[in-house]
Amino acid sequence: MSKQDRGSFGKIAIDAGYITEDGLREAMFIQGQVLQESGEKVNLGKILLDKGFMTKEQILEVLSLQAKDIYVEGFEIHSKLGAGNMGAVYHATHVASKKEVALKIIADKHSTDRFLKRFEVEFEVLKKLQHPNIVEGIALGKSGAVHFYAMEYVTGKTLRDILKIYPTLPVKESVEIISTVCQALQYAISHGIFHRDIKPDNLLIEDYDPVTGKVGKIKIIDFGLAKDTDVDSNLTMEGTGMGTPLYMAPEQVKDAKNVDFRADIYSLGATLFKMLSGHNSAFGKSSMEIVANVVKGNVRNIREFNLGFAENIYQLVDKMMALDVKKRHQDYASLLKDLEAIHKSVSKKPKVEKQEKEKLEKEKTEKDKSALQAIPSMTAVEDLATTASSEQVGSNSEDIFSSSEERMEGSFSLIPNVPNQDLLGFAEPILYIFVLIICFYLMI
Repeated sequence: MSKQDRGSFGKIAIDAGYITEDGLREAMFIQGQVLQESGEKVNLGKILLDKGFMTKEQILEVLSLQAKDIYVEGFEIHSKLGAGNMGAVYHATHVASKKEVALKIIADKHSTDRFLKRFEVEFEVLKKLQHPNIVEGIALGKSGAVHFYAMEYVTGKTLRDILKIYPTLPVKESVEIISTVCQALQYAISHGIFHRDIKPDNLLIEDYDPVTGKVGKIKIIDFGLAKDTDVDSNLTMEGTGMGTPLYMAPEQVKDAKNVDFRADIYSLGATLFKMLSGHNSAFGKSSMEIVANVVKGNVRNIREFNLGFAENIYQLVDKMMALDVKKRHQDYASLLKDLEAIHKSVSKKPKVEKQEKEKLEKEKTEKDKSALQAIPSMTAVEDLATTASSEQVGSNSEDIFSSSEERMEGSFSLIPNVPNQDLLGFAEPILYIFVLIICFYLMI
C-alpha cells in the first residue's frame, strides 16, 4: 500500500476506536521491514490481524468504509480487496446488470499519460485473453477524475493464502495446479503475451479440499506487469517489469524489458518449489540480497529438504529453474508433457497400493480358511464331553462299552485330514484296554 492508503486505513481505524496510533505505527514498521527483507508487500490489515490489534470483522468494516470514499458512476462499491503496483482493487456491483465485479482504480499519483497508457494496455491484455483460467476483463472507463477498469470477480483464496494454512501440498495437487496455469500461459503466449509476475499471490483458487485433494477453478490474476509483444516495448519502463524477488527469473533482474516467456517458466518452477517443500528457493536477509543471489543462481536445491520424491520430480524443478534460459523448457508443450508424466506416476500409486492391499487380504483369507480346516470340530469336542458325562452314570458294563465305543468314534473324528486311517488300526487294542482301565476306576 502507499503511504496515502495506509494513512487512510489507519485514520478510519483510529477514528473508529479499533486501534491505537502506537499499534498502527508498529504494524506499518513490520510492513516496511518485510518489504525490505523479502520484496513482498504484506497487507497492512493482515499484519494487524496477526498481531491481534484488530479483529477480522473490524478490518472488513474499515475496508468497507474506505470504499465509500470512492465513487464510480454505474457501480456500487462494497469493499476494498487489495492494492497493487498501480492502484487498488474493490469489490463492486455493476448497477445495470447486477453483476459482481472487481474494480481496479488507478492511484492518483499514477494518473500521468505514461501510466494511464500502461493501465489501458493492462486492460487490453485481459480483453485479448479469453481463457477459463485467466481473469476476464469487462470494461474500461473514467468516472470524473477516477480511471478504472472492471474485471471478473472471483471468490476463493490465493495460492499464497492456501500455503499459509497448508505449508506443503501433495505432488498430485501441486502438479495439477501448475499444469492448469501452464496451459493458460501457453494460451497467452500464443497471443503474444507473457505475465512476468507469476507467484502464489497471483494464482486465485476458488476452492481446495485437502481431504479429497480436489482443486477448484484456478484463475491467473494481476497482469499489471504483463508484456504484450504486439505493443510498443517502450511502455515497459525501467523497473516496472521487475516482478517479485522471491519468484522472478535471473534475467528479469538484468533486463526486464527483453525477457521472454521462459521467465514465466522459471517463476512457475519457483512456485512449484514452494508448494512441494514449504520453502522459497530464493533466500537472503534483504530484497537486494535475494536479487543478488538469484542473479548468480545461488538458490536452494529442492533435494536438500529430503522430501522423498522420485528423481523425475527433482529434475523437473531443476529444469524449470535453470539459471541458463536455454536449459529450461523451450516451450510449454514439453513442460506439460513432463508434468503429465509425473501426474500419471503419482496417480497410479493409490491404485497399485489398493491392488496390493486386496491381494494381501485375499492371501490372509485363504490362510485363515486353511487354519480353520486344521482346527478340530467343536461339535466333535462337544459330543465327546456329553458322552463322558453320560458314561459316568451308566448302570452296567454294556452301557460302559457302548459309551467307550462312542468315545472312540468321537476321538477319531477329532483327527483331521488323516491320509490313511488304516495306519491307526494297530493302536485299537491298546486304546480299548486303556478305556477299560478308566471305566474300571470310574466304577469303583
